[in-house]
Amino acid sequence: MKKAVLIIISLILMSVSVFLFFRQKNNQLNLDFAKSYKEFNIVMSDFSIPVFATNIKENQNLDKFNKIYSQIVDSMENTIPNFERLELSKQAILFNEYLIVDLNNTDNLEKKAGDILIVLNTKATTIKDKDIKDEAIQIADLCKKDLDNLIAYKRSIWDKRNITAKLLQKIIDNNGELAEFVDFLDQEDNQIKIQNQNKDLEKLSKNFNDLRSNHATAYARFRGLTGIID
Repeated sequence: MKKAVLIIISLILMSVSVFLFFRQKNNQLNLDFAKSYKEFNIVMSDFSIPVFATNIKENQNLDKFNKIYSQIVDSMENTIPNFERLELSKQAILFNEYLIVDLNNTDNLEKKAGDILIVLNTKATTIKDKDIKDEAIQIADLCKKDLDNLIAYKRSIWDKRNITAKLLQKIIDNNGELAEFVDFLDQEDNQIKIQNQNKDLEKLSKNFNDLRSNHATAYARFRGLTGIID
């Protein structure tokens, strides 16, 4: 009888040990996912700030560019000597290039965010609890949409700056003459493309805030399910 009791106690202790082992392992999986999510948010913040900074009026290079570019556009009606317009175009294309360089300098952060996202997806699939796993997969999916949206915003600004550079180069190549510049702007297809670019940037900017809010809300649910305290 005494031996049987000891066996039962041993089995209970073994079961408890196994339970605690797997619970600890599952908790670690949840913590690993949470850690990667935080890393993703930090890199996305580092990535988004310089990208958005290239398209806000407070940017000194953009402000200088806009003032010079306005003078060039105004010269279509208020005629100025070609050599003055040529000089203005050279100045404008320089500040435009600074903005392109700022965008290109975020390439490493874009790659880093993508690498962390791969890890985040992998860790989401390893979680054992179904409800927690489903929430983690949803978070990873929202993070992917967040990154894709920011990349699209960056590409849209880059395209806008690239088109502008080509326009200014037309003036420079023609020694200050506006003929090709005006011809480009007068083409309906180009007008529509420029208008759509501005609409896309506005939409992508709004999406950025919405997506970050969405995956932050999903992560709050994840924390509720796991009991993780940040």
